[in-house]
Amino acid sequence: MATLAEVIKPYPIVVWDLDHTIASLDVDWAGLKVELAAFCQAAVDLPYHELFSKAAQLDSQQAFALQAKYEAGVSYQIHQSIVETIRDTANNHTFAIFTDNLQATAERVLSELNILNLFASVVTKDQVTNWKPTATGLIKVMSNLNELDKAKYVLIGDSWKDQQAATEAEIAFVDIIPFQE
Repeated sequence: MATLAEVIKPYPIVVWDLDHTIASLDVDWAGLKVELAAFCQAAVDLPYHELFSKAAQLDSQQAFALQAKYEAGVSYQIHQSIVETIRDTANNHTFAIFTDNLQATAERVLSELNILNLFASVVTKDQVTNWKPTATGLIKVMSNLNELDKAKYVLIGDSWKDQQAATEAEIAFVDIIPFQE
């Protein structure tokens, strides 16, 4: 099997997801879903992205405040081999982040890993109006980087939402799971 560095080599621009890709955050997503469902009087068994959208339609400040409450100071496990690949290949690519986490969380984790400076653009959930699985954040990354040639991009992620966003944006996608230790 090819290494992750080999897989991303043809792409000048690599967009990374954060949670469960670079590090796995210990967010209590089930607890957040319960609070979001109660807030918008919806069924708790709805997917998280649907519950968040419903809550945000009612009161986006409150929806983001609930997510911020659950993400605040959260611990995480580092995917060391992925962080090493980022560090080892940073001179060969332009890196960006596209995450469903909030800006404060993304910046804190990337800073603590001492890799924030390696990303030319960090696009977080609280910076866009439509969230994964839409491509809105990827389009913002392209705008931030002033590069619209989709053939230059690859999104590295772990979920169907990442893959769907990449498909919608018409860029390549690599599932990170086989490359994690």
